[in-house]
Amino acid sequence: MRILITLALCAIVIFTSAQYEELVIVKVENKGIVPGTTYQFYAQFKNENDHVHIIFGDDVKELIVQSTEPFYQNEFGGAMSTNINAKLDSLDKTLKYDSYLSIGRTNSDENYLSNFNLDLSEFEAKGSGIRTDNGAWYVTPDQTQAYCKNGNKHILVLQLTTSGNITGQLSMQGKDNKSFIWRELAIPISSENAISEKEFNKIQKQNLKTFKKTGL
Repeated sequence: MRILITLALCAIVIFTSAQYEELVIVKVENKGIVPGTTYQFYAQFKNENDHVHIIFGDDVKELIVQSTEPFYQNEFGGAMSTNINAKLDSLDKTLKYDSYLSIGRTNSDENYLSNFNLDLSEFEAKGSGIRTDNGAWYVTPDQTQAYCKNGNKHILVLQLTTSGNITGQLSMQGKDNKSFIWRELAIPISSENAISEKEFNKIQKQNLKTFKKTGL
C-alpha cells in the first residue's frame, strides 16, 4: 500500500480503533444563499486529546467523494480550508458554505493543512468528485487543530455543498489520548445519514457539560 509509507510517522506502530467512534454528517442551515445543501463531516471521538491527522485513500481502499450534482465552489474560496481567507470569510456570507477539505479548521487562520498527491483541480473548477488510490490530506500530529480540546469531541474533516446526494468512502488515521495510533478504513459517507445542526449542537453541549464535570 503506497500511501502507508507516508503514514509511517512512528518507528513502531500499534493500532487501536477504541477511541474513534464514527463519522458524523451534519446538515448545516445555509439559508438558501448558495445553491444546494451544506454538509459538514466530523470524526467523533471519546476522549479529550484524541485526534485525527490524515484522511486518505490507498490501493486497497480507495478514497471516493462524489455527488449526483456538482459541488458548490465559491469564486473566493478553494479546495482546502487553507484557501478560505479568514478576513473574507467574515465579510462574504456565501464563502462560508464553500466546498473544501479540512482537518479542524473552517478557514486559513492557524491552519496547517496540506495534501499529498491529490489532484483537486476539477473539484475546484467544476465541482467534480474526488477519487484517489494514493493520496491524502493531512496535518502533522503535533498540530493542535487535529485534537479534541475543551470538551469538543468532533473534528471537522470535510465540508461539501451540493444539490445532489453525496456518497463515497474515506479512510482516516490518528492517535488516541494515550498516543496509540488508530486507523479506520473505507468509512462510508452518505448525505442521507445527515443529522440536523440543532441535533449536533445538542450533542456538543452535552459533551461540554461532561467535560466540565469530569475533564473527559
